[in-house]
Amino acid sequence: MRVYADGFSIEDKDTETGLTFNIRYFSIPNESFAALARVVQIRNASGKKLGIELVDGLPIITPFGLKEGFLKDMSRTVEAWMTSSIEYSGKVPIAFYKLKSDPEDRPEFQSVDGAHFHAGFAQIGNRRLDPKLIVDPEVVFGQRTDMITPAAFIENQGQVSSVKQIFDNKTPCAFSYQKFSLLPGKHMTSYALFGETKDAAKIKSRSRSILTQKYFEKKIAESTLITDSIRNRANTLSALPEFDQYCRQTFLDNVLRGGLPIKTQTKGKDFILNIYSRKHGDLERDYNRFVVQPTYFSQGEGNFRDVNQNRRNDVWFEPAVADANIKMFYDLIQTDGYNPLVVEQVKLRFDSGKQVSAVLKKVMNGKLAAAMSDFLRDPKTPGQIALQLEALGATRKQQEDAFKELFTIAKRWDTARHGEGFWSEHWTYNLDLLESFLDVYPDHLKRVLFERSDYTFFDNSHRVQPRHLKYFELKKGVVRQYRSVVDDPEKAALIASRSKESDKVRTNFGKGSVYKTTLASKILTLIANKMTSLDPSGFGVEMEADKPDWYDALNGLPGLFGSALSGSYELLRLCRFLKNSAETASITGVKVPSESAALLNDTLKLV
Repeated sequence: MRVYADGFSIEDKDTETGLTFNIRYFSIPNESFAALARVVQIRNASGKKLGIELVDGLPIITPFGLKEGFLKDMSRTVEAWMTSSIEYSGKVPIAFYKLKSDPEDRPEFQSVDGAHFHAGFAQIGNRRLDPKLIVDPEVVFGQRTDMITPAAFIENQGQVSSVKQIFDNKTPCAFSYQKFSLLPGKHMTSYALFGETKDAAKIKSRSRSILTQKYFEKKIAESTLITDSIRNRANTLSALPEFDQYCRQTFLDNVLRGGLPIKTQTKGKDFILNIYSRKHGDLERDYNRFVVQPTYFSQGEGNFRDVNQNRRNDVWFEPAVADANIKMFYDLIQTDGYNPLVVEQVKLRFDSGKQVSAVLKKVMNGKLAAAMSDFLRDPKTPGQIALQLEALGATRKQQEDAFKELFTIAKRWDTARHGEGFWSEHWTYNLDLLESFLDVYPDHLKRVLFERSDYTFFDNSHRVQPRHLKYFELKKGVVRQYRSVVDDPEKAALIASRSKESDKVRTNFGKGSVYKTTLASKILTLIANKMTSLDPSGFGVEMEADKPDWYDALNGLPGLFGSALSGSYELLRLCRFLKNSAETASITGVKVPSESAALLNDTLKLV
């Protein structure tokens, strides 16, 4: 096996038949659909002509629309909703897989739009072979449901193409069947795509251009170019080639967690967007919900800690990032010092539909500009905007020009949601972002900390309970801290009632304008919260909100009134940083919310 940055290959030799096999996997980039490519090369090294029957592909493929819960818990029952089809574009076959309708137990009928698909072809020299597609696994395996031995394929040699298939009410497969002869020293190459699309008709219409040797060669080159262009940002030349490759690959892995900052130059300002990021962790962690948008400007979603950690070096590799990450992650800090867990996609918000229409009319006709203006009434991700422009028939130049115009008037909205709870140490990583920024821009300390006054607080309907509602005596002498966080329905309704920037703290008890302040003010509020969260001994910051620090093996510690000494060290570090920064910038006072001032004054009386 050979592992590449953008895929892997497997090589094998069958000494009995004299056939050698090389299989290469890579993903298809720069398309409006997602697909995995499989290229199989079979070479005849036997010294004689061989007649070959080949079945290649996936023994199981899940139909589009099948949710994880049905797949894990009701995989037999949900087969009643499964359907497969084989459609043709000329002589080119394509298999589609989907559910007939949404299988949820409810009276409303909901159709399933979109499909998973499988298609392929083979090449022997200049001769093209279009395969017979198999969607019924019984054609290959017969009654062998372990899908290890292809009993029916062996039994029906030479007859596979005439076996009747069942297309409905069973879990399908995605196989290609080929029958051919191979001369000594010659090779056959099989090309296959396994993918997902929202528009099956579009895949069918493009199949003749997609299912070509030239297309696959182009896409593997693009795939390699994309990964290399990312890894080359950490290009390292040392006396140890292994170390050089390690640095490049580590940078790529880092991008998969924190995203790659790209700079979009517009009139008057740079717009920074992190693309490619997804949730942390290895793919075999089945509790992780990996989400990456199937769009242009593809963004994922990740947990606060992981995305934060992996953006600490952004400003070094892309100086135009400047203080964008500082603004994003400090804005997610709440008035109580906690933060939402899940960092979602960046969206673009536009205050005026007339303004959107006016700037778009510079680069496209009025009808198209009006349609886009209507589409952008609600915040959208850059990827959604790009897909909509494409769907409306905008040319590539119109799309590029439209983005340049839109970025000049767009307001960035860093979306997030509460997720599974409040981890007690998430706030500590924000200072790393600040220090990285000041390493590159030391002369901007005063502006970022004390002069820029557009920082906000994240507003969350979840809150930490007071002690008398979360301390429980399970039995005599056994006291625990449980159910520390609740979702306040009244607060949730208030947040939902806001027409824009709904997740930002407001004045006038949540009904006024968005409250804005300086970063120094936010840090002082954070310090006050953490000082009052020290344990009774004054040693560690309490795990008062059901969650521990990063170490998942300590998940039971909050219930045992656990606290973290590392949090105290970080609190001291933050206090020293703010004190030294104020002295460096000759700052003698900071304006803070009245509530924060009261908390700070009361806390100082206890010191």
